[in-house]
Order: sequence, then structure tokens, then C-alpha cells
Amino acid sequence: MLPERDHTIATRTMNQLIQNYKDSHEATVENPMLHKFHADQVKKLVSTPDCSQLVVAKGLTTEGVEVVILQGLDSKGTLLGALEYAFPCPPNCG
Repeated sequence: MLPERDHTIATRTMNQLIQNYKDSHEATVENPMLHKFHADQVKKLVSTPDCSQLVVAKGLTTEGVEVVILQGLDSKGTLLGALEYAFPCPPNCG
């Protein structure tokens, strides 16, 4: 179980954190700045009964491509479901 915490941050803080990352990392297809998921699929994962945690994990395909995996867990850490095949930016930045 995770300790209590409000994960909400101000937009200004979010923008600064992202800018700090952009300033120190070059965005390429091999090293994307962000990954996008369809909101309806994230909502479905979060609404899974007993889902109380989201974990963002990195993975690697057999072709050597880095991927982001979004996992839904219960309070004991049991995997309830997962999403993959996020759209990386670049090239999917629009």
C-alpha cells in the first residue's frame, strides 16, 4: 500500500519540471519526451474493481524499442490490468 500523498501539482510547477527535462534531454524517436494513451482506456483501467494504484513502467520489445507500460494494481500490489502501445512524441506530438 502506498503512503497517503496528494499527487496534484500546479500547472506552473508541471511546466517547469517538463522544461527542465527538455533542457537536459534531446527528443528523438529513440528517446521520446512523452507517451500518450487514449483517455477512455486509462479510465477503464482505473475503474477496474479494487484498482488503487497506477504504475508507469518501462519495457523493451524484442526489437529493442523502449515502451511505456501503465499498470493498474490493487492495494496489495496485485496486477489488475495493463496498457501498452502508447503513442510516443516524437513523432506523435499533435
